[in-house]
Amino acid sequence: MKRLLVVNRGLGLGSPEGHQAIPFKMYEGELRERLGLVVEQVTAMDLEEVEAAVRTRPADLALIFLSWSVPPAEAGEFLDRLRSIPDCPRLVLMDYLAPAGSPFLSLASRVDCYVKRQHLADLSLYQRDYEGGHVFTDFLARELGYDLDGWFFATKPDPASLDRIVTGWNLGVTPRYRRQLRLCRRLRPLWRLRPFDIHRRFDPGLMDKKREWYEVYREQAALKLDPLSPKYRLTGAGRIHHRVYLAELLASKLVVSPFGWGEVCFRDYEAVVTGALLVKPSMDHLVTHPDIYRPHETYVPVRWDLSDLAEVCDYYLSRPSEAQRIIRNAQDALLAYYDGGGFVEDVRRFRDVAFRDADTTELDGSARSKAARVSAGRP
Repeated sequence: MKRLLVVNRGLGLGSPEGHQAIPFKMYEGELRERLGLVVEQVTAMDLEEVEAAVRTRPADLALIFLSWSVPPAEAGEFLDRLRSIPDCPRLVLMDYLAPAGSPFLSLASRVDCYVKRQHLADLSLYQRDYEGGHVFTDFLARELGYDLDGWFFATKPDPASLDRIVTGWNLGVTPRYRRQLRLCRRLRPLWRLRPFDIHRRFDPGLMDKKREWYEVYREQAALKLDPLSPKYRLTGAGRIHHRVYLAELLASKLVVSPFGWGEVCFRDYEAVVTGALLVKPSMDHLVTHPDIYRPHETYVPVRWDLSDLAEVCDYYLSRPSEAQRIIRNAQDALLAYYDGGGFVEDVRRFRDVAFRDADTTELDGSARSKAARVSAGRP
């Protein structure tokens, strides 16, 4: 058995960090049985707490979450300090940040493995220069004339470290989603009776402040759907209570999910779980798990400029059998991930990369050595 220490930033369901850490509890038994990994989780909100956890808790492998607000240079120095700890476990950085890019990508060379919840399908593209640091913000600025107002949130990985970047899991892996999916699959025959045709709760409606670039984009997405209102019933676009929002999803045939600060959001998985047709800008540039982004198979892509959004929605609402086929595929794909060992394979992948040049016998011995020191009251 090897010991995996997950140094998380809390297990709250409402946070991206929580959604990235919850699966370790959800699949604790399978990780032990299938991978021989004993998982311990500890919450650490700052660098000092992270370091204390790595120093004092026996582990062969440590998966570390860092706050997005830590400057990359400071984070790099911190990781170097961790690696200098006697019997330091193999270090894996969990990048749970929403965009395909990240200010932490330059740190891939400072750890044994770098897990990105979603990343560019072609890793070599990270070496290009993008307005705002990302493929999507570059498109908005160069093709649509958006003013990013100096926004930039990315670094480039060392090309020699690209093989350390591993595809992670996204926001859809929670016990709640799994339970809801199993229930909602039984309601598939009632899809045609759903009262709302299009769900579009993504425009924050903030008129009293300057909007960020992604808020402008979402507002445009909502406006693109207005021409359909005489023919179809649309939800409102502004924020509502979360329970009402979920009820609307269950009552909607089609859910539009434009990009935000990142490409993937909770809404994507909630749409699939509740049995609605997911429509969103093309995800061909990304890789993530669970993979519910197979064009025209598990979701319906539209152009990034949203010029075909209304047309695509009208097409599938006019062809309910085709829409229901894609919904079934998406729900089946998500259930296959839940019940078919998808998360275990994600963990296996980063474990193998982190250990690929290690003597595992020595690693097990390292964990036992640290355990002996801790029990004796020594750091």
